[in-house]
Amino acid sequence: MTAASAHQTSPVDGGANGTKKPAAPFPSHPLGSLTAEEIRQSSRLIVQRWPEGTPLQFKSIKLQEPAKKELVPYLAAERAGKPVPAMDRRSEVHYLLGNTAKFHVAIVNLSRSAVESHVLLGPHQHPNADGEEILALEDAVLKDPVVLAEIAKLQLPEGSVIVTDPWIYGSDGVKNDRFYDDKRLVQCYLYMRDPDNAAERDSCHYAFPLPLSPVVDTETKKVVRIDVLPTGLDEKVRPLAPWKPVPPNEYIPEAQPRLRTDLKPLQVHQPEGASFTVEHFAEMGQLIRWQKWELKVGFNQREGMVLYDVHYDGHPLFYRLSLSDMAIPYADPRSPYHRKQAFDLGDVGAGLMANNLQLGCDCLGSIYYISGVLADARGQPVRMPNVICVHEQDAGLLSSSTWPAT
Repeated sequence: MTAASAHQTSPVDGGANGTKKPAAPFPSHPLGSLTAEEIRQSSRLIVQRWPEGTPLQFKSIKLQEPAKKELVPYLAAERAGKPVPAMDRRSEVHYLLGNTAKFHVAIVNLSRSAVESHVLLGPHQHPNADGEEILALEDAVLKDPVVLAEIAKLQLPEGSVIVTDPWIYGSDGVKNDRFYDDKRLVQCYLYMRDPDNAAERDSCHYAFPLPLSPVVDTETKKVVRIDVLPTGLDEKVRPLAPWKPVPPNEYIPEAQPRLRTDLKPLQVHQPEGASFTVEHFAEMGQLIRWQKWELKVGFNQREGMVLYDVHYDGHPLFYRLSLSDMAIPYADPRSPYHRKQAFDLGDVGAGLMANNLQLGCDCLGSIYYISGVLADARGQPVRMPNVICVHEQDAGLLSSSTWPAT
């Protein structure tokens, strides 16, 4: 199968020319990412454990991979063209019971349509945020009358658009051998769009920070306090005063006064197509071959892109490759900035925050896009289009194919 025609057999993947439904179902595989139906099945089995009408907030539904000791012989037999043992498909489900702090983790056996494990975690174990929750918290902040009263003290220009930026809230420390993290809180930072370009959704609001930071209880969706931020070069917190105009710092092309004109268009032509091939080893899993490389590609809510069973010239190199997490401290010890440390994968999820790379993708030449499917807060599948871009890049002697997922 060539890269140019690979998209024709994929239900959700492909290039710019669209997709077609497969002629036949794909075989089940222990490393294939969850399908839309498997996500529905997972949430349905969890919902059935509770009385009818019980509200549940799903945080993550992803593949529960088999143990390595079980999967290595399977992959070896697969590569050798020998019969592979039957392996049950499982999912790992994280969810909250309604608008409470009761955080549950369950393992669902999809092959047997049964919940194998169901655990209520302890009081100091909190789930990740999700897209719908973040939007709800932003809405709660901008409707809070106390927050609006504090914003009014800044005397912002008429028609100003306020932007809320929620951040996961870490522990406030330890006292008497006890963490101060009983409640799951979110620290919000406030910004303003360029007053002269307030209708532009992609305006760089970070150029207009406001010295207010509401803290929200994720269980009640209520603002529990408002921190006034230090804005000078010291730790002093100054009384709120009318906003002083500052210039914008935009990065989108349409907001620039002028663009460079000294570069000619750069085009990459591959008249014979790409040198890599893509085929499916599962409904939601791609096998990529390029020169002597061979690897399987998956996608999930937390890590985004995952590479499995990586071989070079028939020799095994990696069993599994993914990003675990990236802790990004913002290096300002002043309160409350000291809490501003992002776990770029664990806080919300690299997969959940992945972009549609076809929109403004900077890859050139013959491109193959891979899409994913994740779960929303109701446990229903959500299509994530073009979250992985496969293309070739000529870097001289170190020429390689790259698979960026952002």
